[in-house]
Amino acid sequence: CSSLTNLDVSNFDTTAVTNMVSMFNGCSSLTVLDVSSFNTLKVTNMQSMFNGCSGLTHLNLSNFHTLNVTDMSYMFNDCNGLQSLDVSSFNTSKVTTMKYMFRLSSSLTSLDVGNFDTSNVTDMSFMFDNCSSLINLDVSNFDTSKVNNMQSMFNSCSSLINLDVIGFNTSKVTNMVSMFNGCRKLTTLDVSDFDTLNVTSMSDMFRNCWNLTALDLSNFNTNNVVSMASMFNGCGRLEHLLLNNFDTSKVKDMGWMFQNCSRLISLDLSSFDVFNVSKMSYMFGGCSSLIKLDMRKAVFNATSYDNMFSSVNGYIDVIVKDSTAQSWVRSRLDEVNCSNATVTIATDVDSGTDEVVDSNDSVDIDNEFSPELKFELDDSKTTFGFDSLTLGYGVRFNIFSWL
Repeated sequence: CSSLTNLDVSNFDTTAVTNMVSMFNGCSSLTVLDVSSFNTLKVTNMQSMFNGCSGLTHLNLSNFHTLNVTDMSYMFNDCNGLQSLDVSSFNTSKVTTMKYMFRLSSSLTSLDVGNFDTSNVTDMSFMFDNCSSLINLDVSNFDTSKVNNMQSMFNSCSSLINLDVIGFNTSKVTNMVSMFNGCRKLTTLDVSDFDTLNVTSMSDMFRNCWNLTALDLSNFNTNNVVSMASMFNGCGRLEHLLLNNFDTSKVKDMGWMFQNCSRLISLDLSSFDVFNVSKMSYMFGGCSSLIKLDMRKAVFNATSYDNMFSSVNGYIDVIVKDSTAQSWVRSRLDEVNCSNATVTIATDVDSGTDEVVDSNDSVDIDNEFSPELKFELDDSKTTFGFDSLTLGYGVRFNIFSWL
């Protein structure tokens, strides 16, 4: 029906209809459609009912009875001409899938789903994907206790300025790929209470969340995650990122994970186990402010690592496990001409104390009542910069660059 410009269904008797799957699917030339007289009391399936009705500018669903509907997937997918849509009276208590429900409805500026009963929904993937004109979206009352798929749920909701997902129950979710990808105007996002025990993929999860300045993921359980590719790629204003409890023992792909996180100064990846990671290409590419990177437990086996440190801060200090890791990281840094960068071996992997074992030398300060400086320096090196110091009776400065 893609060529239809006019369709009168006002006299349809739908009292006995149970299935409206794809009823107007692909009617892309319709600008007006009057379904206000439809009796939908017995309808159980509305999948793709208005899918692809990209020319519609108005749709009156105020008389729809959706009490018995179980499937609303793709229902308004690609209705990109609609600027408003009133679904506030929908009874969704029996709905089990809402995947792709409003996807590509890119002209919607508001959408009231605050009263949706989502207690039986298992799939919310792509639900609001590319609703790029939405400014506010209230999903704070969503019951997500049965949802197992949230892939791209808010992907490219690029105009959203607020999003409250604090109450989300994510205990059954296995897929969070691109969940918030492209939410460029969000300045805050609280996912600290997310239960991620069953999640297997987090790739692109926060990609291009340009305005986020902080993310606390310290409570994330990543025991089963296998992909973190581009997870924070493009988070250009991110300054604080807590990942200190990440278990990455099953992760295979970390390519582009922190690419273009250009405001990160320090990154604690001390808990990262990268033994099974095969892809690390551009992992820290474009982290131009990063001067401290702690990977003290990492055993590197990556086979794809091109430009791992491309365009990083030239004076970055990377803390590693041992001389083998030191040599591996040194090679990656040299590949992108980071000759001033240092690679520090952690003296005690668990305690967090560090020792410089690199082309640069160490300075020990024996801090008694009359402190004595002990230098082991090449005569040609006369000035230096300090990376850190620890106060006490014994003080160690780690020299990270010779000037």
